[in-house]
Amino acid sequence: MTLQRCAKNRYRSDAKRLIFQSAQGRHPTNPASELRNLGSKIDPARIGAAERQLIAELGISWRMRDDALLRQLAAKYIWWETPDEALERPERVIAQVMNIGDYEDVQALAEHVGDDVLRDVLTHAEVGWFNERSWHYWHYRLGLAELEQVPPMPSRQVE
Repeated sequence: MTLQRCAKNRYRSDAKRLIFQSAQGRHPTNPASELRNLGSKIDPARIGAAERQLIAELGISWRMRDDALLRQLAAKYIWWETPDEALERPERVIAQVMNIGDYEDVQALAEHVGDDVLRDVLTHAEVGWFNERSWHYWHYRLGLAELEQVPPMPSRQVE
């Protein structure tokens, strides 16, 4: 599967696997376990233009893994994981703060990462990351929807 096909079809897990393989210059035999263990081992210098574009499209924020504010928020809002485990998916930490964060934490996060990152997280959210109230609020707040025009929340599809 090519990076372009992954991006076009939004095969997030396959795309992430290919990005991590490319960045590491190797081909893991068990991609699922490799993804959990790679964390901040990605070498930005080894990521090409196609991978950078795909990272932006998928909202993958590998540069944020060592971020002090996100580490603090991860400890507070992703309480069932260690901060290091939570920061393997910084977009999940950001979504959790957007969903249940208190006013001060949300404002600090928004100022720190910017609206573009918040938009990426919202547009690539997975099932269960947002409740209905937060889903609507953030679409309005980030200018992604007009009044009464909020897109449906992510849902599971049984085939």
